[in-house]
Amino acid sequence: MNDSVKVQLTSSKKNQLHRPQLVLLTNFTAGAGTGGQARPNRTASILSIALSVTIPVLLFFLSVILARHYWRRHTHKTIETEYTIQPCEDADTGVKSQPSKNERPSSAGKASGSGRVPWKFGVSACIAILPLVTLLAVLISLLLRYHVKPSSHSRADFVYNESGSDPTAFYVDFDATQYTTVASWTSTIALLLPGFLTTLLWHRQSEQLSSDALFSRHERLLTPYQLSLLLGLKSGTLGSLWEYLSYAKSRRREKQSMFLSHTGFVVLISTVLGLGLWMVDTWLHIGTSTVSFTTSSQSGTIDDPMESWGRTLTPNCTSSNSAFIGDPYSCIMERLLADVPPILTDPEKFVAVISGRDTESDIVTVTVGEERVAYIGPTFHRENLDYHANTYAVRSACQTIDEWCYLSPQNGLNGTTVLSQHSFREMWQLCTIVASGVFGLVTSFFTDQKWQEVMTVDNTANAFYTVSRIDSRIRPSPYGLPAYWSLQSNSFPTFNNFIGCSTELVNLTYTYVKGSLKSTEMSPLNNLDLVNAIFLPTLYNFDPFLSSGAATTATVDNRESALENWIDTWHRHYLSLAVLAVEPADNLDQQQRYSRLVARIPKAPLLTLGVLLLLSILFNAWVLFHSLRRTDLRATQPKQEIISIAGLAASAFDKNVTNRGQPVNVAWDLFEGSKEETMSTRVGIGENPVGGHRFFAFCGGHGDPIIEGRIETVKSEAELSGIKVSESAVAVEDSTSGDNGIGSRT
Repeated sequence: MNDSVKVQLTSSKKNQLHRPQLVLLTNFTAGAGTGGQARPNRTASILSIALSVTIPVLLFFLSVILARHYWRRHTHKTIETEYTIQPCEDADTGVKSQPSKNERPSSAGKASGSGRVPWKFGVSACIAILPLVTLLAVLISLLLRYHVKPSSHSRADFVYNESGSDPTAFYVDFDATQYTTVASWTSTIALLLPGFLTTLLWHRQSEQLSSDALFSRHERLLTPYQLSLLLGLKSGTLGSLWEYLSYAKSRRREKQSMFLSHTGFVVLISTVLGLGLWMVDTWLHIGTSTVSFTTSSQSGTIDDPMESWGRTLTPNCTSSNSAFIGDPYSCIMERLLADVPPILTDPEKFVAVISGRDTESDIVTVTVGEERVAYIGPTFHRENLDYHANTYAVRSACQTIDEWCYLSPQNGLNGTTVLSQHSFREMWQLCTIVASGVFGLVTSFFTDQKWQEVMTVDNTANAFYTVSRIDSRIRPSPYGLPAYWSLQSNSFPTFNNFIGCSTELVNLTYTYVKGSLKSTEMSPLNNLDLVNAIFLPTLYNFDPFLSSGAATTATVDNRESALENWIDTWHRHYLSLAVLAVEPADNLDQQQRYSRLVARIPKAPLLTLGVLLLLSILFNAWVLFHSLRRTDLRATQPKQEIISIAGLAASAFDKNVTNRGQPVNVAWDLFEGSKEETMSTRVGIGENPVGGHRFFAFCGGHGDPIIEGRIETVKSEAELSGIKVSESAVAVEDSTSGDNGIGSRT
């Protein structure tokens, strides 16, 4: 039977056989496990940092402007009245009639001080300045000392996800909890500062209050209610500030005293700064976290020598130093006998590599674009080591030969056909590897894409082209390879599958980052040394691995998967032979990665905290300077003790002490209780005969405590006259002066 076939190749845009590109640069994505990353938005980072600095500054100056606006508006608000201000009847003011504008209080007032430096002022000054300066310095020092910067890389493709750190945060090799704890101290101290700042301001206020009273500048003095607000503001609490702000916004009959407005301004600004620090500190606590941060250092030094994971041809496998000349031309084969085909120089190495058991080299297969690429790489890698190296690779593009006509008598046809240049049988007999004794595979090699120039020992090319016929007794799925009736055997039926491939051996420069291939660059293999080294072994030493790969390919029920399997089979065969012709070469570059846990501190709250700290320090320093300017602390010490709750109580209930003009060092000196020879006044609250309630003072006399110092309860005039009233008043007789205490009646 004269069986013949006609083969016609079709070319589609998708499956067309083509010569591979000579140079290819590929960047793999992070989704493929190659460490790709998106570049952070630096514009957003710069904007967030700028806002974190400018917003607190603007808020600070806005609060200052508003506070000054209220102060100017309410302090200078006057209401013309027909009343004139003059000293009360029992006041000893020492008023001068026409004081000079430049006249200062006499030094006699200064002599009343104790001469000691007021320690409260010094403590308040230290607390107002030193803790904030110290904390700011500590936060900056920790940031500068333990700041972890992203590593600089010798190659752009060495950059990995972790190395491109978030530009909106600082990375500090310091415990995150400890750092935020230090930062939280700023808000704790800042909320306590208003009271200390008013202590600093009190000396200046007392000096001014004394001067205004001395020179009859009555419009600058305090009203009793303003005095109560001022004494409340001295503690710097939010409640006292709220009462002051409520008073400042209300309508008043008299203008606000400058002492009160200055104190309210200081308490308001320091409170705003303290609350701002508290909120920013909370923001910093929420945003700070502990993360894993990876840095890298370039290798190749004595302590970290360059690894040899690249590959280069051995000297014997270059054209000038080849151990074989003529036929067979291969540096990985040796001839035993003249009439016997040569064998591999190291068959054990070949078997170990192709089976994946070699301890030095491995065949790595990847997909680059639409091509399957395999290269010779190391079997093991050092953990956390990225490298850049040269090696050899092979890439192929294959398609099935499926549009041809098999004309046989079984189909009622003539069975005669012609294949362009040669008959079907002649084509397979030109240069063919046949699976001796193994049924299923025949392959022919060509130097051109049209399969006309047969590839021989003296006529090699790179790239080269192959046509493989895979015979199978089992018809695959209709969706797999196209199967046709066998042309070789008449005794039993087989099915023939034809695959055409374009293959090229190339130089491969690749980058391996974090356990995966990140980028590749392929260039032509300029000489045919490696092609010649593996071509003859492929012809002379048929490998059973090819037959097993062919059998698997023929039975795969998916065309794309079948082609991939066939390409990988040939690539592994080619490169397993190429391993015998190469030797290790040093990496071109490499870097060592180090991972550690660090604190991730967002820049926005940290910079905002720093700005608020700096503003608080500057504001507190201004208050300190304003308090010290033209103020004698020793002279104002007794005066500032008077402007207090203690001074007000002493003036109201222990006038005997305050009127004597004795030296006052501390508030305790203002009371009868500080004198051993006197008995303290007792204060209570009782009902007022005209309605409401009032204070009552009970004074003790001198001499016999049983008679002269006894406390008497005096009935009201209404009760003595027999009129029943619901209120009673208590009077205390002062044995020394004859004056009644507060709430007494005569």
